[in-house]
Amino acid sequence: MKKTLVITTIVTALCACYSLTTQEREAYRHCINQADGKTVKMQSCRRLLDVLSRQPQHQDFAKKETVRVLDYQRCLDAEKMGGGEAIESSCGQLWKEIQQSNQ
Repeated sequence: MKKTLVITTIVTALCACYSLTTQEREAYRHCINQADGKTVKMQSCRRLLDVLSRQPQHQDFAKKETVRVLDYQRCLDAEKMGGGEAIESSCGQLWKEIQQSNQ
């Protein structure tokens, strides 16, 4: 009886933990899809990405995604400074990559 109770408790805890991390990943995906490439909205997404980076099962994803988001932010900054069409094209490509990895 005790063994069954312990196993049930462990399974329940693992399921709750998995559900929480899945929800955080889905929240990040939703954030990216709603951001529409806007700087202010992307900053909110970066906060979610920071949370994901603290979880062992999402660290690889968070590292790769952080690089993309930072590159995109730099690209937007360069675009604001008058980087021209080449920068605008580069930003568009980076944004597409970010969106594709979060569908």
